[in-house]
Amino acid sequence: MLGPIRNVFHRRIARTIFSLLAFMCVCAHAQVPSDPSVLWEQATIYRDEWGVPHVQADNFLAMSFAFGYAQAEDHIEGMLRAYRVANGRAAEVYGEEYALSDEFSLKMGYADLALAVYPYADAITRDLCNGFALGVNAWIIEHPGQTPEWAEGVRPEDILALMHCYLMSFAPFDLPGSFARPAASNTGNAWAIAPSRTTNGDTILVMNPHTDYRGPFQWYEAQLTCGGFNIYGATLFGLPVIVQGHNGLLGWSLTPNMSDFADVYMEPRGGGAAARNPADPTGPQGGALVSPDTLRYLQTVMNAKRYFVRTPAGMEERQVPYLDTPYGPVVGRYNNRTCSYFIGGFRDFGAIRQLHLMASATDYQQFRAALNEQQLPTFHIVYADHAGNLLYLYNSKVGAKNTPPPARDQILANRQQNTNAPLNIISWDAPVPANDTRFAWGPIVRIDQLPLIENPKSGYVQACGNPPWTATDGSGVDPNQYPPWLVHDPDTFRARRVRRLLSMGARSYQDAQAMVYDVLVPGAMFAMPKLLDAADKKADLLASAHPDLAPCLDILRNWNYVAEPSSEGMTVFHVWWNALCTLAGGANEFAVWEAIDGNSDQIQALALQAADEAARMMRSEFETLNKPWGDAHVFKRGERTLPAPGSVSGQPLFVASDALFEDGTWNVTYGYGFAMAVSFGARTEAATMVPFGASEDPVSPHYDDQMKLIQDRRLKPTRFEPEEVRRLASSAYGSVVRVSPPGMESEFTIRAQGPVTVTTKIDTRPITEIPEGLATFTVYAQIDQQPEDVDSEIEMKIYVPEEVCAQSNLGQLAIYGYDNAQGWAPLQAQELIADARVIAARDRRPRTYAVLGPAVSRIKVNPFARQLVALAVPDAKPLIAKAETELPPPQSAAAPPPSPRDMIAAPIVSSPAPVSPPAQTTPAEAAPVTPTPSESAPTDPNAQQREEPAQTPAPAPLVDSNPPMNTESEAQAEPAVGSKRTMPVMQYGLPTAPVAQKGAKEGALAWGQKLQLRPPGIEGLVLVSAKKQVGARLVVLPEPDQPLPAGLAAYTKFVRVDVQADGTPVELTVHLRPAAESVAASGLAALKLYAFDPAGGWEKLSDQSCDDAKRDFKGKDASARTYAVLGPAELVQKQASAR
Repeated sequence: MLGPIRNVFHRRIARTIFSLLAFMCVCAHAQVPSDPSVLWEQATIYRDEWGVPHVQADNFLAMSFAFGYAQAEDHIEGMLRAYRVANGRAAEVYGEEYALSDEFSLKMGYADLALAVYPYADAITRDLCNGFALGVNAWIIEHPGQTPEWAEGVRPEDILALMHCYLMSFAPFDLPGSFARPAASNTGNAWAIAPSRTTNGDTILVMNPHTDYRGPFQWYEAQLTCGGFNIYGATLFGLPVIVQGHNGLLGWSLTPNMSDFADVYMEPRGGGAAARNPADPTGPQGGALVSPDTLRYLQTVMNAKRYFVRTPAGMEERQVPYLDTPYGPVVGRYNNRTCSYFIGGFRDFGAIRQLHLMASATDYQQFRAALNEQQLPTFHIVYADHAGNLLYLYNSKVGAKNTPPPARDQILANRQQNTNAPLNIISWDAPVPANDTRFAWGPIVRIDQLPLIENPKSGYVQACGNPPWTATDGSGVDPNQYPPWLVHDPDTFRARRVRRLLSMGARSYQDAQAMVYDVLVPGAMFAMPKLLDAADKKADLLASAHPDLAPCLDILRNWNYVAEPSSEGMTVFHVWWNALCTLAGGANEFAVWEAIDGNSDQIQALALQAADEAARMMRSEFETLNKPWGDAHVFKRGERTLPAPGSVSGQPLFVASDALFEDGTWNVTYGYGFAMAVSFGARTEAATMVPFGASEDPVSPHYDDQMKLIQDRRLKPTRFEPEEVRRLASSAYGSVVRVSPPGMESEFTIRAQGPVTVTTKIDTRPITEIPEGLATFTVYAQIDQQPEDVDSEIEMKIYVPEEVCAQSNLGQLAIYGYDNAQGWAPLQAQELIADARVIAARDRRPRTYAVLGPAVSRIKVNPFARQLVALAVPDAKPLIAKAETELPPPQSAAAPPPSPRDMIAAPIVSSPAPVSPPAQTTPAEAAPVTPTPSESAPTDPNAQQREEPAQTPAPAPLVDSNPPMNTESEAQAEPAVGSKRTMPVMQYGLPTAPVAQKGAKEGALAWGQKLQLRPPGIEGLVLVSAKKQVGARLVVLPEPDQPLPAGLAAYTKFVRVDVQADGTPVELTVHLRPAAESVAASGLAALKLYAFDPAGGWEKLSDQSCDDAKRDFKGKDASARTYAVLGPAELVQKQASAR
């Protein structure tokens, strides 16, 4: 045993040395500190309850460093495997299965090209690749026991090679009989809906890329924030940039198209540029003449590259010929001639920069300018933005190609001219001669020359596998205006289904999410009537067929055409479809659909024969004809198996492959890689899903936690604003970590001597009794740090609500810290910022904190607030039960007690917007859009297993960041079993909230340079911008500070904004929306946005506008005041009379 142990030890030492060398190599490449660990002072990784990383950084180098570290933590082996695939070194580890893949990568020369161009790459590409490689290597060095034994360090060039390998995989390959790596994906779904077609007037974007779960290109959800740069979406394992996603103002999606942006060129057989072979001494002048083709072949052999394959007998060395020609790399032979692969964009390495520019864009013009970079050689691109703009682009990096008239037209021309001119026949779908000028590419086609749709009258665009002219109704794209070689995309049933759903009327944000999981099988709706009609006409055939054929046809006849797990018809249809494609001789799927559409006698006979075969297979494989689809079609993740809805057969929107049949089930190996729905309104919100989970580590709680989303067919709400991310993070990692525990208006900054993991926990009860005579004026915030022995300093700012302490008594309060050694003690370094009602303090170690003070200084407790706490914090229920015994008698019906919503006085943490599809009463065809029972069932707030919010009605047009409290939303805050989450969210209330007589004041508090404050309970948004950090407080008032001007009435609540700026100039942008029931659309023109301060009273904002379609009043101000939308009081009476 000593030998194997020694070998493993030596391998680990070698790996560590290699990683260190790679680490230093990256440092040499980049302008980074001599100790890259200082980058942790400039970046923090926040993880939410799903394990999704949210990176916040001061610069792009630090941002990509932390992003590389986070990816390594979640999928180190998958990332390193992807790099090996791109570099042609996967067979060293994974054996013969990857030998052809390695040969292809070495022929294409991804690694060599990346190595050659990297020194000349643009600055942002170098920053992102350098930082990312540093982060991955740092994780490998710190976690030697958690990385594969074969793991090595990562170079920036590896990242560039992987990006290139991914993009080139989509290029068409016209060389029969030769291996080419399959495309990263063949399908994808995307659509965008304009405000005119949505129920709330917002713009909606949906992105849904697909992937092979066994391949190297896997999708990964993340958010990257750096100053004003803020992008949320998905990337691929091993890339430092978001490939598709959204920022605060716009978003985009990419799905594969079938553009012909590559051709295979054959070298000439002989003549022309012949050369002498110096290795042949028998020829004149020391060498015989050889043809260019032979010379190319000899050069490829001479330049052969070595690679290694792991075999049962040990490591085996092999060689693959290599040559890079003016037409591209040599990839094989055709008709005994050497062939080169010419791809549009093969020499381009600016894709990372272009994606970064797309993410940085703030409007349509900037996004179009980014597209003009043309560093993405392919894709349907779907775009939507906050202003309501939509874009569809059939993207392709291709040169103009010779396009002669069709052969039929040439023949007719010869007859008309009475000539016998040779026909000019050109096919771009097979290898073409390199020495024929007819096949030379012209200039690259510009973006504005490609099929493009902007803001169509239909109000939507989609890209779900279709040619550009069917991207929307009335697209205006004329197929006759484009050459036949450019577009090869058929119009899939998925695209037809989306067009139908989007053309049926206005769609909500929930509808858009429900469509992601649509399981109607349109191909079956198209084919089954023809099959059943043929069976009815051939009763004599059925009499002599397999006895199970008739029952199988009855199952199909009674099927509702949905791929639900309970559907028996879907199982029979899938078996029939595969039998039909086999009988068709492996013909292209779309050729089979065309044949079915033709409905000839031949295809009818073939379809019935396939039905007979299906009946036999059902009986032999399952021993029954009544096999539910979910019993035969499954998702597998580790030891967990889940019935899989959707399919590929019949082309439903919910793509879940059904080709791999093992142990009596079809295992899903291809399908959704990522799904996201985005709503661009006054507040940008999104919901997402990554199949299985954020982590590839089987012991992680996030390895398979998102399988529940698939099972329930819903998406999870995301958090986009940086302060919201920090407030609701499950954990944070870095050397400078900022957290804002939910339930307490505060900000804690932990400055550690090295990177640490910080978690927070909120409670309404102290760990132990507080000192006698003192009372609590906040909840208790426990700050934990791991490792504990790392020296750190904690800076904190805690807001004291005016409802619990009068302004005159603030000086009697202090921040107390608790630990087991000292108990409760006031922190030494404290400062009261009285105007902002904030107490600031410092500490030398993380502890449990609360603001304490004399009990006599606390405003009388409101018993109804205790009920709020009971709902918000399950741990508080025993205390609340005791308090309720002391409540006064219930009020009479004529004077009902204030509702919990009215009683709330503390800042309310936003509850995730409902993202499950709403219940609908639609025709049978739209049934797949309706929710499952599990989506509408309430959840148990005491359940230890983490549950999601129950089904609720569609949200208002502008989502309230502080929605009414409900017990279902609390369940979402519970941690999953085994989760590392240590910060249960107390969503609502303070234990000492007082009674508010006319209506509660609600608010929010934030610090920073660019702040977004959302007034709870009303539709609105306040943006605060300053050149340095300021503190801002927002309060919603039920009544104005002073009476309104004569003749005016309020059509919104009153929003007071306080800013602690110390003289720093600030700029405020205020958005307020009157509710629909308060004023009709015809009365909006009479309303204006007003501001109030004690010195000037009420006045109209001079810089304001109104978007009537969104009922959005927008105004700008240079000082913080109280705001409301006011208008003639008589409108109130008119509105009441109308009601």
